[in-house]
Amino acid sequence: TTRVAGELRPQEVSMIMWALAKLAESGMDVDATAVQAVSAETTRVAGELRPQEVSMIMWALAKLAESGMDVDATAVRAVSAETTRVAGQMEPQAVSNILWALARRSPEATTLG
Repeated sequence: TTRVAGELRPQEVSMIMWALAKLAESGMDVDATAVQAVSAETTRVAGELRPQEVSMIMWALAKLAESGMDVDATAVRAVSAETTRVAGQMEPQAVSNILWALARRSPEATTLG
């Protein structure tokens, strides 16, 4: 089944966001409209995200920002807020990804919240 923005499940959102970040990391051009559409979906599904999905999205948002993409601050805030809900269920790698993402925020960076 083909899904469009507005119909994506949390796992699909996290996987797409991760894939966009991996493309940007490898130097490929990533469509800003796609990033914005998936960011909007991220905000919509934030309350349903599982620990691994929170981790993947936080990592992806940081990586996209690091690559020079405009990242939706609302999405960053929505996913960041979910870390406390899922923290007790996280594997060490998920915690590491989130800490890395938070560490990538520079004082002057407004794109990560």
